[in-house]
Amino acid sequence: MRRGGVVPFDLAALTLVQEGGEQHKVVATEGRSARVGAVQGRTFSGRGLVGQVVRTKHYLPVTGGVGDKEPVVFAEELPLTGIRSLLVLPLPYGDEVLGTIVLAAEQAGAYGQEVRERLEVIAHSAAISIKNAQRFELIRTLATTDGLTGLVNHRQFQLRYEETMARARRMGVSFGLLLIDIDHFKLVNDTHGHPAGDEVLRAVARRLAQTVREVDLVARYGGEEFA
Repeated sequence: MRRGGVVPFDLAALTLVQEGGEQHKVVATEGRSARVGAVQGRTFSGRGLVGQVVRTKHYLPVTGGVGDKEPVVFAEELPLTGIRSLLVLPLPYGDEVLGTIVLAAEQAGAYGQEVRERLEVIAHSAAISIKNAQRFELIRTLATTDGLTGLVNHRQFQLRYEETMARARRMGVSFGLLLIDIDHFKLVNDTHGHPAGDEVLRAVARRLAQTVREVDLVARYGGEEFA
């Protein structure tokens, strides 16, 4: 069991609600390697205690303990066995719950009222930090991504192109650049309307993104042009 800090635990996990609200993901863990390895990075539905805490905005279990029947904390396919103390705390931000803090210990009576109250203060502070980080990531994404297609935008493409060109010159290697556009795209807009044209752009962007290698870059160069 990990001691020191605020509370003892055999597993500590941070979960975040995924886009759409139906899925949750374990984004950080600490504790015994076997327990950590079983849940780290896993995505799961909201049928367990984590989902209940997000929906109700209230910590569970109320007693902070585990009875004879082991509860479903994350999901049935991610069992948490041998636990005597358990606490799942919401990460509240206004009317929203961003995720949960999960603490589990093999020792009984680890999470009494005093411990829970201290952890609730930490959870509120953590939620503010997480929300700020999410906002920063959103701003960064909006600044570098084309809103219609989800591809890299023209400005970011230019920066990446200049970096690639400088690297190629320094290392004496070559790279490939392909510029393409959609034939008769204006006819699509004129005949079927701009919403249909937008869907064509999204479809082409998806196909390009699925076709290239992981090391390649696909960008919307402008209009119906891609690079």
